[in-house]
Amino acid sequence: DFDTYGALAQRIFAELGSVGGDSELLLPRLFPVAHCHQQLTTLSQQKQLCLNRGREYLEPEDRRRLESSAESLDKEIAKLKRMRQQAPPHALLKTFGQLVLTGESERIAEFGAYLDDWKQFRRAPLLEEKLRLRKKLDQLLDESQEEGDAGAGIKGSSGSKKAAKAAAASPAASPAAAAGAAIERLRGEL
Repeated sequence: DFDTYGALAQRIFAELGSVGGDSELLLPRLFPVAHCHQQLTTLSQQKQLCLNRGREYLEPEDRRRLESSAESLDKEIAKLKRMRQQAPPHALLKTFGQLVLTGESERIAEFGAYLDDWKQFRRAPLLEEKLRLRKKLDQLLDESQEEGDAGAGIKGSSGSKKAAKAAAASPAASPAAAAGAAIERLRGEL
């Protein structure tokens, strides 16, 4: 809980909390210029692809569509450039800039520590979920290895994969195939 922190921390947590739970909004809200620049880069690449394609021979209808697409991209690029020029810095960026300009190194370190605390608070549920999935994967690997050791004398995690593939090929061993598939799915999630 962030109630025990001082005034600077409370301000940081309130500003970051105002973004909400959506991490997709962090970049556009905290660093709007950087976000606009990312979008400009993407649109510029798309426009370059259009221009490169325009060098080829195209049917008249295809050329009109390509030109229309390029014009649309130009309008979006101009709009983003205007947004980038008018984007005000976020309050936290202003606060950090003020701390840097005044040379308050202790407060700068404090600012960074508070940001780390906020990140840890936000990451805690993700780390718990990752730990839960890792434990489940370990359990499935152990069960798979025990089945493999008992049935074929195969050892190690690569043996578990072989046992899972062999079990998948054999209709009588469908529980082992299901375990192998679950193991591979969990590995993909982690």
